[in-house]
Amino acid sequence: MTYAGRPENVVRPIEPWPHGWEEPVRLFTSTLNASNLAQRTVDGYLSIIRRLAIETQKPPCDVTRNDLLARQTRGIAASSMATERIAYRRFFGLLHDDDLIATDPAAKLPRVKVRKGQPRPMTDQQIAALFVGARRRTQALLILLAYVGMRCHEAARVRGEMFDLVDNTVRYITKGGYERVQPLHPIVRALAEQMPPRGYWFPSPNGTGPILAKTVSTRVGIRIKAAGIDDPKITAHSIRHWFGTSLARGGADIRVIQTLMGHELISSTQIYVQVDQAPKITALDGLPLIAAPAITALAGAPRLPQIEDQRRQRDAAIAHGTRRKYGQGCRCDECRADHRERAARWRENRTSMEAV
Repeated sequence: MTYAGRPENVVRPIEPWPHGWEEPVRLFTSTLNASNLAQRTVDGYLSIIRRLAIETQKPPCDVTRNDLLARQTRGIAASSMATERIAYRRFFGLLHDDDLIATDPAAKLPRVKVRKGQPRPMTDQQIAALFVGARRRTQALLILLAYVGMRCHEAARVRGEMFDLVDNTVRYITKGGYERVQPLHPIVRALAEQMPPRGYWFPSPNGTGPILAKTVSTRVGIRIKAAGIDDPKITAHSIRHWFGTSLARGGADIRVIQTLMGHELISSTQIYVQVDQAPKITALDGLPLIAAPAITALAGAPRLPQIEDQRRQRDAAIAHGTRRKYGQGCRCDECRADHRERAARWRENRTSMEAV
């Protein structure tokens, strides 16, 4: 059993594919593997196609564009919709190119707009709280996440052979199947000197391989709750956000951060790196004061009528103790009459201006 009380590496029975899907899926799997995609990516695409086959109960040649649109609009996250769209286009595009289906139902699926995520790093105090009372191997996982910037599935598969204490580097395969070589932080080096030099650092209980990525996420989640962190947006991946944000605060170049985090695109790095308010204020203060004379001239001028009306309306609402939503003002008879009077004056002024 794992730390979270769940069995490791349990082989679940695989539900057979519905009739007519076996051969297309076999071709699709071979094509994905030939593209040198990561196994996690291949498994994710196959899972999407399996759910489609089971829920539609149609052979691939009978699946329509409406079937795919119905799945795309069932209330899932935009990022999941985008991933499903890619899987559908890959699968049905392959079948259409090989003349296994007459038309490609995924060819004209609308592009999914995915909003860029915002960084959600932990604070330094929260990171420190995670280590308090944690077990030794859990502390090792936290160090790999915080000082190497590993993802959960990368930390789960760490082996002693990955660390070269002579060159002071760690070499491992990251997301997308890319090899990554990174210098060791002194804390990580001290950890590597204490952990086994060969084999998995976090083996499964049955000894057939490493623990699952989900186990890493669960262990860190337990530490997050134990540290008294109640924010639901804080997860194990937030430690990786802290890694990137801390590098930026330390003055590291964005290209260096991109390399250390193992991102192929710098736009991905920008999502993880949170910019503090202080540098923003400093940058704004550095703008030339070209408009300073205009501001000085406006300082003695009366307020614009619209702003003055809003201020009077708000002050009246506060005075009567009946302030509601900003801009609505007081609802007493006196203030209503005042509002009607000001509206009448505004209409008269507008009529006179149009006459001119």
